[in-house]
Amino acid sequence: EDIYLSLGGELSSALAAAHRGFQVENLHLAQPYPGARETLEELRAAGIRLAAVTSRSRRTSLITLELAGLAAYFSAVVSAEDAPALKPHPAPLHRALELLGAGPATAVMVGDTSHDIAAGRAAGVSTIGVRYGFDRDIAAAGPDAIVDDVRELPGLIVGEGRIGGRRLAGR
Repeated sequence: EDIYLSLGGELSSALAAAHRGFQVENLHLAQPYPGARETLEELRAAGIRLAAVTSRSRRTSLITLELAGLAAYFSAVVSAEDAPALKPHPAPLHRALELLGAGPATAVMVGDTSHDIAAGRAAGVSTIGVRYGFDRDIAAAGPDAIVDDVRELPGLIVGEGRIGGRRLAGR
């Protein structure tokens, strides 16, 4: 609800409820970014285990991934109900790492908001900010790396297998 607080102050609860209602009624509007399926396939083929970590409800996040044809690429999905706190708290990332059987030293958080980057940093994982999503000024959040296109991710994650000098999962 932090984002709603910044937008609506005392109206934040009403804004959050209205937005969640809109999401439920319009799940068909969510579309994967160009190249997302191919990128996820490439990462999976390289042995990278993937989790989706979202502040959306489990109901809408799972349906959205299914409708977009992306659900099969994720070994785990951590939604708002699955952790005791939302990003930027590290709890959702800790849960994802637990479900993947991975440690922070070999993981990377790819995110499009400052909350994603802050959560990754707090969880002790490397971070990649993406400019093609919600927050076009993701550099201000200080991620370890930045990409402009989802298709750049395998080169960072699989290619060298290092971000910020750390060896990543599957390497």
